[in-house]
Amino acid sequence: STGILTLDSGAAINLEPASGSAVLIDGVWTFDGSVATPVATAHNAAGTGVSIAGGNTTAGTTNNIAGGALTIQGGQGKGSAAGGDIIFQTANAGGSGSSLNSQATALTISDDLSASFVGIVDITNTTDASNATGDTGALRVEGGISVAKKLYVGTDLDVDGTAELDNITIAGAQGSDGQVLTSTGSGVGWE
Repeated sequence: STGILTLDSGAAINLEPASGSAVLIDGVWTFDGSVATPVATAHNAAGTGVSIAGGNTTAGTTNNIAGGALTIQGGQGKGSAAGGDIIFQTANAGGSGSSLNSQATALTISDDLSASFVGIVDITNTTDASNATGDTGALRVEGGISVAKKLYVGTDLDVDGTAELDNITIAGAQGSDGQVLTSTGSGVGWE
């Protein structure tokens, strides 16, 4: 066809290539069973970038029209069986060479709504605006937080509730037996 080709049917339209073959769309996308991937590029070219987006509205004379949502779902389980995880993977850089690097899981979102990050989570937003409950900061945890290892605080630590501390060091050192904390009254709370 040199123009628009329309497939119109009152029922499903099935594309069923032979086993081991794939459906190729626009010379880029291949569909083979449940796997959709772009065609591999040449050995000396970067791989094809892929964008997945919700639908846009169009420009015109109507104001304030929302864009479409993007929903990503794991498969539904049945009964006591869990639904499928949503898994994000990336290929870490390896040593110099021509072999493909292995995929590694960076984030898993599970059926119990938990999320597991394997690497470092870096939140770079510097906004310190309050939400409806009065919490501030770029990371807000409403249900409590458990830190398994060290907690590093780069600036002030503001605790509105009770702080329960098993051990305290001030200026990198612990106090001596019978030592008393005293206030300087000049901007330093305790010394």
